[in-house]
Amino acid sequence: MSKTANPRQKLLQLFICILLPRTIASNARVETGTGLRSQDLRLAFRKLSRAGILLYSLLVLKRRWPFIIFFVLLLVAALAVHIDWTWKRKLSPRGGRYFFHRVELAVPSFRQSDEKWGDDPLGGVEANGTLGGENGWIYWDRAAWFAPDRVRHAYEDLASYQLIDSNLAHGNPVIVRVRLPSGVTHFVVIAGKDGFDYLVRDPGAGSAKGLYPLRELGSDIEGLRFYEPIANAHLRLSMH
Repeated sequence: MSKTANPRQKLLQLFICILLPRTIASNARVETGTGLRSQDLRLAFRKLSRAGILLYSLLVLKRRWPFIIFFVLLLVAALAVHIDWTWKRKLSPRGGRYFFHRVELAVPSFRQSDEKWGDDPLGGVEANGTLGGENGWIYWDRAAWFAPDRVRHAYEDLASYQLIDSNLAHGNPVIVRVRLPSGVTHFVVIAGKDGFDYLVRDPGAGSAKGLYPLRELGSDIEGLRFYEPIANAHLRLSMH
């Protein structure tokens, strides 16, 4: 006489038929009223275990999905900040690394139009114009010739916030090229920073202002040049 399937076997069979695909459940059918075959039961449990592991993994991933999205967004934001800081291009007069404390470098201010030298011809040649004249141009790479044992011409190209901020952090002022509303190019010295604002010394008409925000000139930073003391240059080279 065959044994009748007990309630536990019936519940197990119902559980398998509900959770597993029909193709799996069909293998777990009753044979002549004796209950589930052991081979089909093992197969069903094996596939059910795999499905359970997959379902559990999906549930864990779903719970952690907000953290994953947050981490990816944070990584993208950090990469964007790094690119913005190091990318050499025409720059806004505000930006770069935020300076929590106002920095002012001790840079002397000399007016181009000062009567002591304003009428002196550049390079000793009158055709070059005068230092105080609007048409006078300076070969900036030769400025270091006046003290070749103390300073060197280190950089002259497009600007980046990294180059400007790093020099200011090391106490080294830099020269930037801007464009006045009249369209004439002009050069000012960045000698400090307050928050995101670069502070400049202006050898031109703005010299009376002292140290003031670069943004007041209404121009982007078109170019950058800076010099380095020879002692600091040797120290940096030895560290690399």
